[in-house]
Amino acid sequence: MLKDAIKFILEPITNIANRFYLESYYKEISKENSLIDIDSMIATVNRALIISPHQDDESIGVGGTILKMKKKGINVDIVYVTDGRLDENDFNNSKIRLEEAAEVSKIYEFEKSFVLNFINKTLLDNVEIVAESMAKKVDFEKYDAIFLTGPYECNDDHFAVYKAVQRLVERCKTKENVQFYLYDINNSIQGKALNCISKLNKEELEKKWEAYNIFKSQKYITFSTLKIMDIKKLKVDRNFEQNKYKGAEIFSMLNKNEFIAKGNYDDKFRYKLHTATSSIRLIRYMESNKKYRSLMK
Repeated sequence: MLKDAIKFILEPITNIANRFYLESYYKEISKENSLIDIDSMIATVNRALIISPHQDDESIGVGGTILKMKKKGINVDIVYVTDGRLDENDFNNSKIRLEEAAEVSKIYEFEKSFVLNFINKTLLDNVEIVAESMAKKVDFEKYDAIFLTGPYECNDDHFAVYKAVQRLVERCKTKENVQFYLYDINNSIQGKALNCISKLNKEELEKKWEAYNIFKSQKYITFSTLKIMDIKKLKVDRNFEQNKYKGAEIFSMLNKNEFIAKGNYDDKFRYKLHTATSSIRLIRYMESNKKYRSLMK
């Protein structure tokens, strides 16, 4: 209770500093790369798959883009890899998290929703089992675009999902011309890895934030800070239209061969990264993580 009270008092104050910091942070990233607008890439997509390690990752990383795809008539499915349990018998938390996800699904209007029922923080020790479970539940060959977390994440579950899908791709379980979009949660994609942006209009951004508000059980992430990040990510695009767009999501976009090539990627630095989703620790950890920007390939 005391911790919650302190957070309630400090959060608005720290977010004032976060606004100024994130403005310069994403402007600095914008100097490095030219970006592809995702609108041009999804124009030919018929069906997309969102792979979400936990309930709410889909909203944080790709929520606005899901809404954008639905407006274009694209069928969007989702697979939740974990079921919200923190241990073997934590069915109460699982019930809450899955109910929140079901409520969020009304916003995104998913065609199909799958839950693989793994326990949080167990995926990295079970990558092969996760891959097999995905292959049994989901027909990957149906999808033109697949969105998932990447190898730049300090969170082991996020990283494990990437490794599991990589095994399926190596086993030819996907379309030959499938496009992959790695989204960020705990650690901002940057360096050479960042090559795609999804610019969100006011309606898309506000609906994404409606989803944030549903995940009341999330205690480890500060959604008010994520909202600032959603807005400031627009600064990655130096030429965005201010009157048209109000926020953005950023991706590492890869074709099948590029995705497989990530198997040789030296990801050891990710263990030195810290999550930057807390309002109080954001500046400290983003500055610390920035030294690894050139290693993101």
